[in-house]
Amino acid sequence: MRALTCMICAVTLISAFTPLQGADTVRLCTYNVLNFSASNEDGRTPQYALIMDAIRPDILVCQEVADASMGPLFVVDVLTYAPFAATPFLNGRDTDLQLFYDQTKFDFI
Repeated sequence: MRALTCMICAVTLISAFTPLQGADTVRLCTYNVLNFSASNEDGRTPQYALIMDAIRPDILVCQEVADASMGPLFVVDVLTYAPFAATPFLNGRDTDLQLFYDQTKFDFI
């Protein structure tokens, strides 16, 4: 259910983007962050930043997010090539998903 909710958010963001930008390309990335949180960062942040800077997605959906601390950490230290925002974190029974989007191209509705 959580994956469906996150994908609905992505589709909503893409739908909002399409009429405004026309033929622009949207880069969508899904990434498993292996139970990532600020408390178990283990030096992975610079590697994630290097990977995301090379890929430069407009929308990033992360799996295996351990807690709400991951969102602010990724926005400030990983997704530095554009002004990114994170959707609100919803804490489920196990690890969760987190969606990030480039604020110059999308609005969260």
